[in-house]
Amino acid sequence: AGESTTLTFEVTKTEPGTYTIDVNGVSKTLTVKEEEEVTPTETATETPTKTPTQPGFEAVFAIVGLLAVAYLVLRQREE
Repeated sequence: AGESTTLTFEVTKTEPGTYTIDVNGVSKTLTVKEEEEVTPTETATETPTKTPTQPGFEAVFAIVGLLAVAYLVLRQREE
């Protein structure tokens, strides 16, 4: 009395169902569940962000354009 023995074995069951394993009158129940189908979920895609430009480029081009127009107007008057 009080003795114990460790018994190790491997059982592979791939079909869903309930199985009973019996070793010398000691039984255990093994339940194999059906594999759940995983539905892929949509992942949010990042919207591309606008690449920042150097501040003031637009202003520089506007000033250069105005200076070019002023130069052409003054040059036209001298002729």
